Amino acid sequence: MKNVTAQEILNGDILTRKWFTDQKWVALLVFFLVVLYVYSAYAAQSQQRHIDDLKKELVDEQYTLSTKRAELIKLTRQSSLSDELNKRGSQLRENEEPVIRIR
Repeated sequence: MKNVTAQEILNGDILTRKWFTDQKWVALLVFFLVVLYVYSAYAAQSQQRHIDDLKKELVDEQYTLSTKRAELIKLTRQSSLSDELNKRGSQLRENEEPVIRIR
């Protein structure tokens, strides 16, 4: 690569020199590796965005689960069940006598 001028680089005449034509396979390999690197980086970023979206969705579902669980606990308390039965006019009543354990 002796005496390479800016004019030859800008015109593209450097591509016809013997040194460059001898190294075309190396240049092609470097180009392929650069494309592979860019593709891998893009794929990794895409996967990371997908993982982040799934984590946000998981947190939302956990909050929903906690809310539903609290509502279920509230609805299944004896006092809540008793109030609901009274509102609906059911004949069922709470047992007011203490439970006797048989040993």
